[in-house]
Amino acid sequence: MANKTDRHRTDRYMTARDLGERLLPDLRMNEFILWAPDLFAFTSYILSHTGAYQLVISPPRGRKWYPRNYEIRNWFNKTKVSEILDLWFENVCNEWSFKGNKKTLLTLLKDNIEKDYKKIEHYFEIDSASGWRDLVKEISDNWKKRLKTVKNDDLKIIDAVLKLQEDFSNDEFEQASREREKSLLELILKHVPPLLIACWAGFYNEISGLNIDNVLTPEERNPMAICDLLCNMEDEIDDNKWNLSELLLTMHAIADLTCLGWGIRTPDPGEESNSQEYAEDLLFKKGSLSTINPQRCRIMPKRHNPELGITLRSVSGNLAFHRSSVDVVWRKAKNNPLVERLSNKKNKEKEKISVLLIPYPFNIETKDFSEDSDNTVLEFPTDESGLAKYGFFKYEPNDTSFDSIQKIIEKANKELPERDANETINPKNVDIVIFPETSLSEKQERQLTEGHDSVLERLARKGQVTSLVVAGVREDKDSSGNFSRNVVYCKYYDRDGNKNRTPAVPPGYGQLGVKLTDKNPKYKQHKHHRWKLTQSQIKQFGLSLVLDHQKVWWEATKVPRRRVSFLNIGEKMTICSLICEDLARQDPIADLMRHVGPSLVITILMDGPQTRNRWASRYATVLSDDPGSSVITLTSFGMVRRYNSPYNEMSRVVAMWSEKDSIAREIELAQGARGILLTIEIESEKERTADGREEAVPTSVLRLLDVIQIYLD
Repeated sequence: MANKTDRHRTDRYMTARDLGERLLPDLRMNEFILWAPDLFAFTSYILSHTGAYQLVISPPRGRKWYPRNYEIRNWFNKTKVSEILDLWFENVCNEWSFKGNKKTLLTLLKDNIEKDYKKIEHYFEIDSASGWRDLVKEISDNWKKRLKTVKNDDLKIIDAVLKLQEDFSNDEFEQASREREKSLLELILKHVPPLLIACWAGFYNEISGLNIDNVLTPEERNPMAICDLLCNMEDEIDDNKWNLSELLLTMHAIADLTCLGWGIRTPDPGEESNSQEYAEDLLFKKGSLSTINPQRCRIMPKRHNPELGITLRSVSGNLAFHRSSVDVVWRKAKNNPLVERLSNKKNKEKEKISVLLIPYPFNIETKDFSEDSDNTVLEFPTDESGLAKYGFFKYEPNDTSFDSIQKIIEKANKELPERDANETINPKNVDIVIFPETSLSEKQERQLTEGHDSVLERLARKGQVTSLVVAGVREDKDSSGNFSRNVVYCKYYDRDGNKNRTPAVPPGYGQLGVKLTDKNPKYKQHKHHRWKLTQSQIKQFGLSLVLDHQKVWWEATKVPRRRVSFLNIGEKMTICSLICEDLARQDPIADLMRHVGPSLVITILMDGPQTRNRWASRYATVLSDDPGSSVITLTSFGMVRRYNSPYNEMSRVVAMWSEKDSIAREIELAQGARGILLTIEIESEKERTADGREEAVPTSVLRLLDVIQIYLD
């Protein structure tokens, strides 16, 4: 029995139970194995807190990473497993007040573990890493099959909506929890692979301080400090602690592989399951595949694995774990021309997509900038003379050249070859159109996308459908009158909004997508950081006539709750959009971006030339290096024309492309051109995780091929 000193010592160190309670307050740790993304969340939290993920490339002295064949056989040793399960099972029954036939269920579980282990015992005849990888695949495949049979009623119990309810009284909550817990053990035995239960039981007993000789009360236990899971290479090796670290990394890999394709890939006909559909419904509603409250952590689909360094991201290939205040919105486009082309499995060649960059507006005047003297929401400090050191500026252009946009898109469409009905390799029309930051007013954005007479709807009636539009929009000041809004809109063509679980298209708004309003803000993303105009920038952009160069000026825009939106284009590509400073200011979204590893990061700017020696290129290449995303930056030609640096020649570089394993490429707007058409090829690469697993499905890598200038007659 733990003495008083031991119990006091537990107050000073972090345990796995502490982390578990942070993720699932009012619930029990054994609930993590009910749902694969939840188990991934728990193991990820421990790995991130301890740094134990580094053991896969730097194990303790005298050890090698991948569990050896004799270690794996020991995990499922009949006598040892029986003792572990007796202890774990008794503890679970006590926690959940289970009153069923314990003996029968326990005997059946032991028999199933022995039977499943005999099926895979031949994997461990030769001591090699393939044995461990085969074990992970075997258990994850088993879990997928079991999760396919989960009924909706079971999913509601697993999700435990009760934990999110705040209107229960204490007595009501306790009663509802007890009723729910009666069925949890049977759900585990029914839907969780027996070999995974064996791994979990051994891990759970050790980290919980359970003793095989007698079942201790919670007050008597001496839980293991999770820092012990990171075996110190300089210390004498503790076999038990190393074994637990191996179990932790193994369960992490199993949960990761079980969720292959969730939130990204559509199951083949006959492969659909309630569990995957339910997970994607959670992702659509909460921005997380997990049942855990997203304020505590998020589990998201993942595209790229880092190939350099070692982090938590290095040991997973399908799922990403993240904890922050940033809200996540995840959407999938389905009935969309680009999606249909990329999803065509008959394609034998590499797919190509087209992206049209329109660096609008083409002219920006000094008078478009001015002091926002009406803004009094903040009181800035003053200097000795009483003058404010800071101020707000606003940008209100009076550009009327928007009418040429349709002609630019039509011209770009003519650059693309016609294709036969059976040909699906090359696009017939431009796939993606991108406009810079604050380039469009709300009125212009509506003229572009909404209503029967919008630019894109008129083009669609001619058979010229644009699959996706990304545009920077200037929204009017909010109701308080203090700030306008700097927003990126992302709209995609969708023939059937209801079927794709997106709001239905309102009457009169054509087929492009959904009308964006403040009541439905999740299809737009606000800028996360204000632009700070310094003295040097005021001179570079020639604004000294309207803004005092001795003051520092802040962009007068609202900074709402941070939100990052991800859009899946078929199964091959995930797109994320950023606005200017959001690319450079690393907090709070850079870590989230690296965990997800989107295929393409579209960054719209209101900035000078996008040359390789300037800040945007530096930050874009960081994302291309880790996690391996392709990045496109685009600014308006009007701002490029205003930029005048004493250190560089005048430039016409309005965009920059950065991709994995390549030097960033500057993209100029030629004299007389009004748009730039990019041809991008999608390559497939099988990336590896640091624990030695190769991806089951290749990851898409976007490569820039052609840069074509678009001229108007």
